[in-house]
Amino acid sequence: MIRSATKQDKNKILDLFEKVFHNRMSDEEYEWKYYENPNPRNPLVLVYEEDDQILGHVALWVNDAFINGEIHNVGLRVDTMVDPDARGKGIYRKLLDELLEVAEDKDIAILYGYPAEKAKELFIRYTGAVHLTDVPRLLLLQKPVELLSRNKPFLKAFTFIDKLFQAVQMKKTDYQPSSIEEIKKCDARFDQLQLDNKDQYPVKLKRGMNYLNWRYLNHPFRDYKILAHVEDNQLKGYIVYRVIEQSNQGMIIDMDVHDWQDREVVQNLIAAAVDRMKGTAAIQAWALEPSALYQSLKNHKFLHKDNPMPMVVRDIKELAIDSSTTHSWYVTNGDVDSF
Repeated sequence: MIRSATKQDKNKILDLFEKVFHNRMSDEEYEWKYYENPNPRNPLVLVYEEDDQILGHVALWVNDAFINGEIHNVGLRVDTMVDPDARGKGIYRKLLDELLEVAEDKDIAILYGYPAEKAKELFIRYTGAVHLTDVPRLLLLQKPVELLSRNKPFLKAFTFIDKLFQAVQMKKTDYQPSSIEEIKKCDARFDQLQLDNKDQYPVKLKRGMNYLNWRYLNHPFRDYKILAHVEDNQLKGYIVYRVIEQSNQGMIIDMDVHDWQDREVVQNLIAAAVDRMKGTAAIQAWALEPSALYQSLKNHKFLHKDNPMPMVVRDIKELAIDSSTTHSWYVTNGDVDSF
């Protein structure tokens, strides 16, 4: 039987998550992920139950998005899983069939996700979705010898080269610190920024005040930082970053600006974030190639390293957009729950 999950299902869902992914989600992350998202259509979680056991699970993060400048709901597919001991029963397909029906009933315009290869094939086969692209990963090297020495320990003797490399990099991170503010809580200025640039892309998440506070500043265990470029109390743009201490790497997680043609603001934000992460071995970011973010990162000497993450899209409402082209979408790391 497929039904909507309830709060009483939490422990069974966490047990299934641990069995499938070999990592236990904390109670705090579970509450944040499914119940604290500010969009009122959340939580949208379906479970497959048999003999009082939860054998399958699929969920959506439902968020507001601008589609051709108008607000619609879009759903990011997260935590799709089937008990390994129950595979072969068609549970995955049944969950996806039901998910499509529920999404239509909840007036969700687009489903999308970033699945692993096998899940991608099944998602396309069972829902009629399209493989939009493999999202580019860009990399800014800061300590190349340290990175290489992780696989080739003999190179640790040459890490002094990293200091010389960073001395050159530092010249590339000049910015205007007087216009940069660290944001502890997003306010109405972030809503206004979204309204001002809602027509920049045919499909773009509405990264407003409530979304940003929930997604980043209220995260139960990740330490995200938000920097804003402010002039005369007017928000010109923001950037979100985090440092992953275990790997000594930085990540630019999210970014948006009032005007992507304002190169001073764009480069100032990127340079400020890079400066805050200058002790890391490398900094990575995601961006689709046609986007202004991609070109801005390239201008800041980020290299296009690879394309590791497939993006799959199902246009449910068949709106007047071409959801099958990367030119239609604005995407950052923050659109994905795993970041």
